[in-house]
Amino acid sequence: MKILHVVERFDDNYGGPAKSIAALCKGLAHSGVKSAVISVNGSVDRNELAELYEIPWKKVEPHKLGIGLYSPALRRKMFEAVSEADIVHLHSVWTFPSYYALKAAVFYGKPLVISPRSSLMASSLRKSRIKKYIAKLIYVKKMLRVANAAIVSSSEECLDLKKVDGLLAVYQIANPVIKFNVDRGLLRNEFRTKLGLSNSVKILGFVGRLDKRKNIRELVALANKVASRADDLYLLIAGPVCDEKYYKDILYDVEKCSLRERFRYLGMLDLDELSKFYSGIDLFVSLSEFENFGMSIAESMAYGTPVFVSEGCPWQELKELGIGWWGVCSEASLVNAINSDLEGVSGVVSNYIDERYGPNKLGALVHDVYKRCLNY
Repeated sequence: MKILHVVERFDDNYGGPAKSIAALCKGLAHSGVKSAVISVNGSVDRNELAELYEIPWKKVEPHKLGIGLYSPALRRKMFEAVSEADIVHLHSVWTFPSYYALKAAVFYGKPLVISPRSSLMASSLRKSRIKKYIAKLIYVKKMLRVANAAIVSSSEECLDLKKVDGLLAVYQIANPVIKFNVDRGLLRNEFRTKLGLSNSVKILGFVGRLDKRKNIRELVALANKVASRADDLYLLIAGPVCDEKYYKDILYDVEKCSLRERFRYLGMLDLDELSKFYSGIDLFVSLSEFENFGMSIAESMAYGTPVFVSEGCPWQELKELGIGWWGVCSEASLVNAINSDLEGVSGVVSNYIDERYGPNKLGALVHDVYKRCLNY
């Protein structure tokens, strides 16, 4: 079985989808499924996980205007790639890669599976309404009509998608997470030594794309409230800048608050640097407006670092199981989390991710969906 994964971008700067698709390909390979990825080339010309697991990746240069990730060569290369696949799996909706993949899948009569990755959630549909309305009229309705199945990663996304198209077969399967076996204590010491921070200080961390949806300015404000009464608290943020103005607004907020000497923006981190980051912080914090999964949340736990996340993140299970913090992100709740036995829960959260979100286990579930589409 050969699967063509279509995504608008697959480079490391694309964030969670680039990692979870690579992890899915790894898990599918364990089930004997071959995968290839096609996308428009992004701001960096590599995906470390794709290189590590030797995942074939066809990159197409975008048009210089960059509208909808249009590329003059994309249509031809998409049709070539789809003709060689047994199933086409879309991991994006609103851009030209998905449009051409849909046309090619219909032309060759290939089964189509969609992973909307939050793009059809109600919260997402409220953004850029005019552009999405036009795209929906042109091809998204047809995409949903001809799709054999959809795979979503949260119950909220499942409900929202069924409101958009109640006839589509929807399967809820979480994103797989790759857990690397590392010496957490060694990496923690290396990370803090490099930054000139002792093991006695408390570090809050966040990794993700710097855009408004992630509510990073709110994170700075909340951390500052706590830091104003705790001079050993630091906030470290890493990830690509997707909105230059928003990034400048974050830095402006930091300069005005008492946290300014204890704030670091570390930029984009590679796999090795991320391993040290996740191991070196005490608590991962995300106040994101909404997520269909939250890859960096899961990665943090895979490295043994507990998380404190908003209601917009689909991780209610952490609160129910007593292995993390989920819900209303107030100053009092953050203080409570910081003062908890964070190291004591480290091994628990790491094992939880390994057992529930391992690529082989979830790859097998996705393989089952593919087999249904092919009537195996």
